[in-house]
Amino acid sequence: MKRKSIFQLIGILLISFATTAEGQDYLEIEGKAKITVMDTDNAATKIVVQQTDGTLAVRDASTFPDADTDPTNELELPTNPVAGEMVYWDGSNWLSIPPGTDGQRLTYCDGEPIWGPCSLSLQIGDYHQGGIVFFLDASGQHGLVAAPSDQVMGTQWGCRGTEISGAEGTAIGTGYQNTIDILNDCSTPETAADVCASLVLNGYSDWFLPSKDELNLMYTNLHTAGLGNFGIGFYWSSSEYISFQSYVQYFIDGTQSREDKSNNYRVRAARFF
Repeated sequence: MKRKSIFQLIGILLISFATTAEGQDYLEIEGKAKITVMDTDNAATKIVVQQTDGTLAVRDASTFPDADTDPTNELELPTNPVAGEMVYWDGSNWLSIPPGTDGQRLTYCDGEPIWGPCSLSLQIGDYHQGGIVFFLDASGQHGLVAAPSDQVMGTQWGCRGTEISGAEGTAIGTGYQNTIDILNDCSTPETAADVCASLVLNGYSDWFLPSKDELNLMYTNLHTAGLGNFGIGFYWSSSEYISFQSYVQYFIDGTQSREDKSNNYRVRAARFF
């Protein structure tokens, strides 16, 4: 309430100038106070300042230039500002924020306002966007997460004897497309790929069966570190070898091999973020 009153008083001071018969500018506040100021022809340049004795005075703004670089006694405005530029106090100094672009949002991140979202500082094993991070790309802001637990303890890869066009991808980043290709050519329900693609978990519905290399990262980055609550046994990948075999990984020693599609193995879904 006290701060509000001060701002209201300053507002009155700025708009209620008058002139005495002697030529001095003054301002009456509810008929109880008067502040005298130096003569000036341009009242619009006046500002209210606090003097060393605690009293207020109206002065000519031109006599108070921001001429030094000491951030403790005044606001250091940019010398050549551009439209949209802003300043903020970081606790020690006034710092400039460059203009953003249309549609950008100003976000407060780690004590600093920045344009756009806060940069992610993720690590392998962090819980993020519905799962556990097991791969990060070079930016450190995107990668893959594994579902926090197995989707099933045993199910078939499915469609033994049918070669799935496009599902031969083994590299990181191919599991999603493998899963789509499997579903396109294999309509059998409750297969490993179908279980993952049908999954709605922690608010996300874009899960897929990981490829051979993606599954290996789950084993290397999570299971060997005691993360992910993986079971003991084989896990299916989405990488097909031939019409009746696909790649699996043994979550005891990490061995990868090719097994018959009709075998029942564990399934752990993944998703991109």
